[in-house]
Amino acid sequence: MKVHVRPDKIQQFLRDKNISQNQLAQKIGVTWRYICRIVKGEYINPGNHVIAGLLHLTELPFEELFVIVHDPQPTMVAENHSSYSSDISSKKIIIINNN
Repeated sequence: MKVHVRPDKIQQFLRDKNISQNQLAQKIGVTWRYICRIVKGEYINPGNHVIAGLLHLTELPFEELFVIVHDPQPTMVAENHSSYSSDISSKKIIIINNN
């Protein structure tokens, strides 16, 4: 499963709040180039830090800001990592953090 950013929502947020890509990058703690790639639709699978930052700053619901793209073979992830579990019937992967 991958999380894809909806570039149109980031672009709209920047316009509505009248902030620059650089300002957004600084608030999240990433480079301007990283945000630029998201806004252009070139980088659509951000890390957890960026997901959390975008959700916090935009105050948009997860479902509006991101799209979930299911892995065509979810069992491969579950089989290769002992800390992962999968429910094949619902095509979900559950991450269990044992740290």
